[in-house]
Amino acid sequence: MKKATQKAKAKALEILTNKMVAVALTSAFVGFTGGMALMGITLTEAKLHRLSPQSSALSLLLGAGVGVTLSSLVGLSLIQEKNQAISEAAKRTSTAQKEVVDAKQRLKALQDQLTQSREESVDLLKELQQFSDAYEQASKANKSLALVLDERNREILELNEHNQKLQTLVDRDEAAFDAALDEALNDQATEMQEAALKAARAQLEAHLQKISNAIPKAVCKRAKKLSAPLEAKIAELESERDALLSEITNLKAQIPGMLCNLEAALNEDTEAASYLATIEKLQHGVVERDRRIESLEAQVSDLTEALNAPKMFGSGSLLNRGNRLLAHAQEQGIILDAVDRRVSSDKAVHTFRFNARFDVVPEDALITLNRDAAKLRDELEALEPVMFKYDPENLLYYVSVTLNKRVMTRDDIDRLWLRPSAFKRLVKDVCAFRVSANKGGSKSPTVRNILGAKLLQGEKFKIRRYDPSAGSRKDFWRVAPTWNAYDQALAMAYEILKVIRERQAAKKQQPGTQFKWIYYVIDELDNTVADCNGRTAETLDGGEKTESQILLGAISKAAKEGEHLNIGLIVCTQTPNTRQLMKDESIDKAFWNNFTQIVVEANVFDYLGNSADGTKFTDLTNKFRQVSDWCNTENQAIEDEARKYRPALYVGKNRRDIIQLPLLGEYGFDKLDAAEPYDFEGFNAYDYPDPRSLDVCLGQAQNPTQRGTNSAQSDTKAKSSPKPEKPCQGNAARNSLVSQKTEKCPICGSRLHSNGIVKSGKHAGERQLICRNSKHTRKMGSKTYYSAIPAAQAVLDSRPVMPG
Repeated sequence: MKKATQKAKAKALEILTNKMVAVALTSAFVGFTGGMALMGITLTEAKLHRLSPQSSALSLLLGAGVGVTLSSLVGLSLIQEKNQAISEAAKRTSTAQKEVVDAKQRLKALQDQLTQSREESVDLLKELQQFSDAYEQASKANKSLALVLDERNREILELNEHNQKLQTLVDRDEAAFDAALDEALNDQATEMQEAALKAARAQLEAHLQKISNAIPKAVCKRAKKLSAPLEAKIAELESERDALLSEITNLKAQIPGMLCNLEAALNEDTEAASYLATIEKLQHGVVERDRRIESLEAQVSDLTEALNAPKMFGSGSLLNRGNRLLAHAQEQGIILDAVDRRVSSDKAVHTFRFNARFDVVPEDALITLNRDAAKLRDELEALEPVMFKYDPENLLYYVSVTLNKRVMTRDDIDRLWLRPSAFKRLVKDVCAFRVSANKGGSKSPTVRNILGAKLLQGEKFKIRRYDPSAGSRKDFWRVAPTWNAYDQALAMAYEILKVIRERQAAKKQQPGTQFKWIYYVIDELDNTVADCNGRTAETLDGGEKTESQILLGAISKAAKEGEHLNIGLIVCTQTPNTRQLMKDESIDKAFWNNFTQIVVEANVFDYLGNSADGTKFTDLTNKFRQVSDWCNTENQAIEDEARKYRPALYVGKNRRDIIQLPLLGEYGFDKLDAAEPYDFEGFNAYDYPDPRSLDVCLGQAQNPTQRGTNSAQSDTKAKSSPKPEKPCQGNAARNSLVSQKTEKCPICGSRLHSNGIVKSGKHAGERQLICRNSKHTRKMGSKTYYSAIPAAQAVLDSRPVMPG
């Protein structure tokens, strides 16, 4: 429209200029013709005046000649010739007078034409005045449009200030929440404080989410409200402009005829110059008006583009990657606004989070956004394909960009995880555990280290074990299972429920009653649930439920009431994904809330990925991946399976930490050989004074004089061997009490452990202390042998064991 208007204006100006030149030429021609006519009239009148004296002289001469020269014939003939000449002159005079009359008639006709042209000029001036009025109206409309745009700019500034105030409120709320969270975490002592903290967190997150969702909607609503009258005004001005252009076109079509009538008048009329000046002024005004309209339209376009543009991250090489992701989304027709950028601890992974401005289906949006993942990887110089993901809890889109992979050192890893020395502190005073790992993923060694760490710290308890895989080639337990088959799971559940009822009744009858701790170790829970699901059984109340419901109900009650009734639980599962265990209606998402969970090695990724709040722990997942990669690399050089690094995720109340699990058998609950018999048919630490390890308890079991006075109250007693020089096959099958040296391996720094008494060779009768790494032992050579020890002690040291 703008280009067409400019072309029409240029063409009209060219036509007007050509017509003005034609008028000037026509006026010059008319002036020249009138001048020639007046000149002929003047010459004719001059001839008449010149012939009049000659005619008078001739008359006088003729009168004198009649009286004087009647007799002269020559004079008579001369007079006749002159009379003839006078007659011819009279004829010419008559002809000249006729020409004068004709010239006067033509002059009168020209005067009539001039009068008519002046009337037409007056009409044209009236039309030009109307055009001038229309132009002034357009100028007023432009001024009103400018006022509307100024008002809109002011409102946009006010909206921006309002958004900044909202952002300030959000930041203040977040700061207040962080402060409240820190204070609550520091002062937290009861479950009521924890519930209040969760309620405050939920309320604040809902408030923040409501504000986050309201900001873009308010901006869009405000922008539409502001742009609607402006667009209507622009449409009205465009219609007025089109009407003016149509009127100008009509005037331009009439100008050629008007100019033909003005050709004579423009040469003589003194108002022609003012008309030309007026036309030139009007043309200049039209040009200025078009420029103003074009400027205003450009401003409208810029403001509209600014409203539709996404909120960017800022400047900088790293932030520009986030801006490129925003531009990519805009190219795909999805407007995203920047929220924040999070960087992993090693500065390798940058996570950009975005908020969708308009309501879109996340699944459809992700398909659209992830079409060019490989292209984005090249543009952002990332090491992995760049994929958009959606956080349903926070209603945000996010992208993790991996920029580099730095080689991690041991110091770097130690900053990411807790060392094994923290394991005892973590398991102390916790009575409900869930340990999850893949098949053969060190679930049972972790359980044994939990019990050994508790025993080492002075806790006393009785162990009741359920293990359907007992007796396998990987059974390194020193305590025999109480139940060793799937069909015995129901008996275990009945016992747990009965213990809970008995202790609840005793506590109700006599408040403040203290009970001895019982720890139920339940292995293969997921397989057990799958095996007994569908079979029905009678409950203790006489009702009927499925066996899985009875089992899980007993576990759930023990987890909830165990801390008050001195009942501990350690449950082992192969999968950390609660959804796979939710096939039974007795398990829901809150089933494991009362458990402290230890997720071992590869199961951590499955746990974080399938948790309801898994998207919150992107940084934790990246940290564990770094730790896991480092452990896999280091474990390749370690032959001894017991000494390999094992990372795990510790999930307790209000904490999630990456930990390094202790070595296998670190706290003396593991046998060195799975073929060896159990040391205890059942274990009750209350039967032994100060039972700091199983080795101490086994030594006291073989020396009855060291037994405590409460041994008679034990549910299962350890029996000593009648012949200490031979391995005993009873309840206390072998003695693992070893007086270990304090020497450490000079290569790896680990503590040496006993390898028994040498029976032949040059070191016969000597005891050997070896490293867990056989290569290190070979390099140390004879330095691992020590002098012979007393025979009685030699019998006790006759079997290789783990350190206690």
